[in-house]
Amino acid sequence: MPILETGNRSAGYTLLEIVAVITLIGLILTIAYPRIDLSAERVEVGYIGRLIQADFKRMKDESVSDPSSDFAVTFEPNGYSLFIGERRINRSFKYHFAFELPEAPLQSEAEEGTSSSAVNQNASQQAEPETSHDTGESASEPIDDTTETSYKVHIDRGEVSGEELQIPWQTSHFKGSLLCKKDGFVEWKYEKK
Repeated sequence: MPILETGNRSAGYTLLEIVAVITLIGLILTIAYPRIDLSAERVEVGYIGRLIQADFKRMKDESVSDPSSDFAVTFEPNGYSLFIGERRINRSFKYHFAFELPEAPLQSEAEEGTSSSAVNQNASQQAEPETSHDTGESASEPIDDTTETSYKVHIDRGEVSGEELQIPWQTSHFKGSLLCKKDGFVEWKYEKK
């Protein structure tokens, strides 16, 4: 004897099932998003370190091949700038990146060979086009070399003028330090806060 069907049910989902699935997806995203954001920040911090090391290596190499030119990196709270050849390159970073710059320069004027004000005048007299590389900011925004919150590191004949320099930095979730060694190489260390 055949079983009788008492109702005609269509093939579909009820409103309650759809709301349950959307709630479950929202809960999973709420848990996963901070980890995704932290992972993206970790990648950016590693990128910043590799970029600084590459810039210092290039400046070191060029200062050896052209010792008559002045090579300097100007650190500012949210990034740094440098001249390579005739181009000025500005680097600024995301994730609330900030260098904790020293109050006073660690190098004496005699060790530098030139006064920092003369270097600032030379840098401000040159009106080269500015370029920005993967920083998220416009290339047309100038960096003021005369601010009190900047710190200049000179590279002469492949070596950093003065003593080794350690500059602490921090982002939203990471902290670390940049160590400019006397031989012109850079160490980049970081850890989660």
